[in-house]
Amino acid sequence: MKTTLLQTALLCLLATGARAQSQCEEPVMPDPVDGSRVGGEQLRAAMAATREFMAQSDLYQFCLSREVDAGKALAVTESRPFDGTLEADARARIEASQRAKEKASLSINTAITIYKHAHPDFH
Repeated sequence: MKTTLLQTALLCLLATGARAQSQCEEPVMPDPVDGSRVGGEQLRAAMAATREFMAQSDLYQFCLSREVDAGKALAVTESRPFDGTLEADARARIEASQRAKEKASLSINTAITIYKHAHPDFH
């Protein structure tokens, strides 16, 4: 369903030419967990939250890329130059999102390693 909403938002962008503000929603990184202080269910929940964050971050990055593509296509259709600052802003947001994904991944992997050290039977 989220993909359908994303596609609808992008079609609206193309149709209306709305480019002042991004329609892409940046996901919130999950809170880090301390592998030495959480229970197994809490760790599993944190792992699930991190997986969801990663998936939503991928959609966010894709959405930003599609907005740039839509802006370029609209500029061609309207026979006007494309505003490169929109692309630079999108690239900066994509890079920041990628860093957040890496941070979340490192955080949950560290928590898992710490937890597994204390609980070798954890799967």
